[in-house]
Amino acid sequence: MEKRAIENPTPEAQADLGVAYLVQGDIDLAIATLEDAASELNSAAPWSDLSAAHLAKAERAPDRRVEHLARALEAAERSLKIARSNDALFNRALARDGLAPYTSTAAPWAEYAAAETDAAWRDAAAREAQNDHRIEDVRERWEVRRKELTSRLRASDAAFANETARLHPEAAIEILEQQIFVSEHSLSEADLLASAISNATKDPLFTDEVAALRRYPAELAVAHQQYVTGITLYGANDINRARRAMADALRIFRRLDAPYRLWAETRLAAADWREGHFDAALRALERLEGEARQRRYHLLLARVLVQQAEVYRSQWRLTEALAARRASALQYENAGQLENATGVYSNLADDLRMLGESQDSWAAIGRTLQNLAHLRRPLRRYLLLYTASLFASRDGLYHAALIFQDAALREAQLANPDAVTEATIQ
Repeated sequence: MEKRAIENPTPEAQADLGVAYLVQGDIDLAIATLEDAASELNSAAPWSDLSAAHLAKAERAPDRRVEHLARALEAAERSLKIARSNDALFNRALARDGLAPYTSTAAPWAEYAAAETDAAWRDAAAREAQNDHRIEDVRERWEVRRKELTSRLRASDAAFANETARLHPEAAIEILEQQIFVSEHSLSEADLLASAISNATKDPLFTDEVAALRRYPAELAVAHQQYVTGITLYGANDINRARRAMADALRIFRRLDAPYRLWAETRLAAADWREGHFDAALRALERLEGEARQRRYHLLLARVLVQQAEVYRSQWRLTEALAARRASALQYENAGQLENATGVYSNLADDLRMLGESQDSWAAIGRTLQNLAHLRRPLRRYLLLYTASLFASRDGLYHAALIFQDAALREAQLANPDAVTEATIQ
């Protein structure tokens, strides 16, 4: 068949050859051959066969599973636009079924089953429709645990604290910083939760901070109050007031030799970056990176690397930005902080696309979507799904883009009206 296609290189011969490659298991060559044939023929079959090839590739290349599912869906829809066939209906349902864990969108198995006359294939569709396993939503699990956490800490329930830090390390740190470190009367709770977090993340900074709090409880509680205020103002884009609050916190942290001075310095370096003082930000971050490595403060190091990546990107030093992002993601993953790692992978995907690394950028988007269930906040889920929609649209994968956009809109409705407006008009 290959010889015949070479001697008579018609689109029809290429289409037959592509199917032969697919049957033989040479998926990459099948995809390339079927793409050429489908683009030249006004025929449904090559597009359906191309969809099947991408579905096979999705199973073989887990790093790029999302990309190939999206391409399989687009090819199946192209086939159905030319002529309806049971093969294309099946491939479309299978592609959407593969994307369902990321989008919570049901696959159209019923439409396929209604068109299929073969009982064995109808049974296969029924099995596919029923084999979905509900992915545990971290939001529900965290809300249940959050309501119990304060009382469990007061009761010195170490097992509950340890499990909370293991399952929700980012959320546990937020509680520690925003509700416990800010009170001089919560030293016992601080000790219990900080120990749990340090055990879960292998990062001793939190227990080191509790040791400082025991020496200077009242003064460091004030410093942590200023620190939390600074973070809140920074999140509201009030950089000047955020800087003042963080500088006030830093003065106390430094005077009392508290480890959180390093976090305050990192936040101030972020303010330098936001205000365009790139060189000053990098000087501070390079020093902080060295100290974080020396003290084995893994989460501080991850955050410093994230901030370095942002500065490098602002200076168009994209190769260095990529290296910093990858190193940061690794630190977060090793510490079990999948929420933070997910955000890093989303930014990594953007950087890779800017460098023309399409395959690697899709792999990063796949990592982002695989961790979507670990995100507690609807706004962050919306932003990541919106990014996936943009990626798909830019590659001409419009049906997958629409599915991602619909999922983003559902998350936006849980977030705020501004997000809903943006999701609707884009």
